[in-house]
Formats: sequence, C-alpha cells, structure tokens
Amino acid sequence: MTDMLALLPETSVTPFDSRHRLVIAASQRAKQLIQGSRPMAPSKFSKETTVGIEEMLQARLEYLTAKEAR
Repeated sequence: MTDMLALLPETSVTPFDSRHRLVIAASQRAKQLIQGSRPMAPSKFSKETTVGIEEMLQARLEYLTAKEAR
C-alpha cells in the first residue's frame, strides 16, 4: 500500500511518523484557530481545519513524534 502523504510535494521534507499523528496535531491546531489564535502565515483557505492541515504539511509548527509524543 502506498503512503498517500509521501505523494504530496509539501510533505517530502516533513517527518511524519504516522498519518494519525498528523490528523491529531492538525485538529489541535484547528481548535486553537477556532478559539482565536492567528494563522502562522496567510492562507488561501478560510476554514480553520484546512488551515491547520496546511500549517502542519508545510511544517510551520513543531510537534512531537515517536516516543517523545507519548
């Protein structure tokens, strides 16, 4: 089975240890945006969930991976 994230050009330099961790981190970022946090950079998207995913894919935010995340 092909990892779909590897097909995206934005993710070629970003180390994702799990698609699930990406979703969790992006949803937490979307929650911050909904509560009033400003986006890290201008985005062509308006929905907070999409902006959160975009920020994660473009590595604008740091997050823990592997054993550090537990």
